[in-house]
Amino acid sequence: MKNLLLTTVMILISLASFGQERNILWAHGLNSNGDFWNDEYSRSQRDFRVRSTGFSFPTNEGVINYANRIRNSSIGIQGNQSIGIGHSLGGVALREIDKQNPNSFGGFITFGAPLDGARIANGVIQGTPINQFVTQSVDNLRRGPIASSTRNVWQKFRDTVNDVFKGGKGITSILIRSIASRPVLDVTNDLTEGFEQTILDIYDPNDQTIQDLAENSNYFNSISNL
Repeated sequence: MKNLLLTTVMILISLASFGQERNILWAHGLNSNGDFWNDEYSRSQRDFRVRSTGFSFPTNEGVINYANRIRNSSIGIQGNQSIGIGHSLGGVALREIDKQNPNSFGGFITFGAPLDGARIANGVIQGTPINQFVTQSVDNLRRGPIASSTRNVWQKFRDTVNDVFKGGKGITSILIRSIASRPVLDVTNDLTEGFEQTILDIYDPNDQTIQDLAENSNYFNSISNL
C-alpha cells in the first residue's frame, strides 16, 4: 500500500514539475533510520526526475529537536521545488518545520503520522496494558460479526445455525467457531503478549519523544491552533 501511494505521489510530482527536477527529503520515524526509505530512494530517482535526500538521526530527544536536526541538515535543498515526505514521527517533525518556517519546502506528505497524538504513547507512559485493545481487535476479527460482547451465548449460537440455513459459511463456520476457536485464540494471545513486550522493550516512557507524542501532551497542546 505504501508503495502504491508513493508511486501515485511521485507521478503527481512529476506531472506538476513541468520538467523541473525536484528535491525529495525523506524523514524516518521513531526508532528507525534512513534505511527505512531505501526502496523509495532508488525507485524515485530511477523512475522520476527527483533527487532524493535522507538522514539518520536520533529520535528520542523530542519532536522539536528531531525537526531541528532535519531542518539544519537540509538547508541546501530547501525551497519551493522541494517536497518533504515523512513517516510516523518524521511526519510530525516535518509539520514542526513548517510551523517554524512555512517557506522551507514546497509541500509535505505524511504517512502514518500521529498528527493528533499517539494513544500507544499514553499507554507506555501510564504503564497500562498495551495489548488490551490489540487482543480485543484480533479476537473480534477471529470471531467475525458475532463477536459483540452484548450478545449472549444463545444469540451467538442462533446466528451460527442461521449461517447454515442461509447458505453462508455453513458447516465450515461452525467448525471454525467451535473446534478451531480455542487454538486460534491461544495463538493470538501469544502474539499479542509478544507485541506488548516488544513495545515495552522498544519505547522508554522517559524519552522526550514519547512524552511529546502522547495524546494531550504539552507538545500537542502547544500547537493546537495549527
